[in-house]
Amino acid sequence: AQGESAYVFEYDNVDFLSPDYEVILPYPDDFEAFDSDVALVYLLWDVVDDGNGNQLEVWRQLPQSIQTELGDINYNFDFTVVDVRLFLVPEFDPVNLQPIDTDDWVVRTVVVPGNFWGSRRDIDLSDYHAVKEAFGLPELGTAKAKKRRE
Repeated sequence: AQGESAYVFEYDNVDFLSPDYEVILPYPDDFEAFDSDVALVYLLWDVVDDGNGNQLEVWRQLPQSIQTELGDINYNFDFTVVDVRLFLVPEFDPVNLQPIDTDDWVVRTVVVPGNFWGSRRDIDLSDYHAVKEAFGLPELGTAKAKKRRE
């Protein structure tokens, strides 16, 4: 969906599948990215109550590492002009990954044109809501998140 100066795409039911524990998220067919564009990727980590009965989405920017009893899991991505590739790398045997680590993610990819990139250094890119406001991204509705490991 087009914002004032960037685009955001949401993907749900994203699974990191063995043996590579990666997933390719293609951009929509009607979207044309350029070599100078930059992709930012966020995982929906949790949905919390604000104390007034409102649900607030908690987004985490990739790359992201979490600690488990078995070791860290590192979530990361790379991108081209046609897609984003998400992948995870556990510091332990991946057969021990749990469904909460690999299944049913909601992902938002923000594609920022290169000409805006240099002029917007004041944005906290780790905060999806700050990025949404800075680039005039549209509201995408409320997604459902599974509680993730802390």
